[in-house]
Amino acid sequence: MRQAHLVDAFYAGNMRELEHDEVARGFRVYYEQIRRDWADPEDVLWQLQMYVLGNAQPRPKVLRAALVVLAHFFGRCDIFEAPPTGWQPGVGMPA
Repeated sequence: MRQAHLVDAFYAGNMRELEHDEVARGFRVYYEQIRRDWADPEDVLWQLQMYVLGNAQPRPKVLRAALVVLAHFFGRCDIFEAPPTGWQPGVGMPA
């Protein structure tokens, strides 16, 4: 998450104004598809990594870059669901 601002900077310098929204929409659509087939969040993240990287094992630097891209779209709530009511980071699920 610390590096997700770099994705904002990339899109801010992009000539195509709508590209960020188009990419976000693609992530949302794909996320909704894989959520139907994969219940475990680890598997969902794995599927999203393959969406970005393909199915080959990337170099560590490339994997970190892909995780930054996913963190960016996660932080904007383009992928994953909104947390349940009452959820707070580091506290766990409400009773």
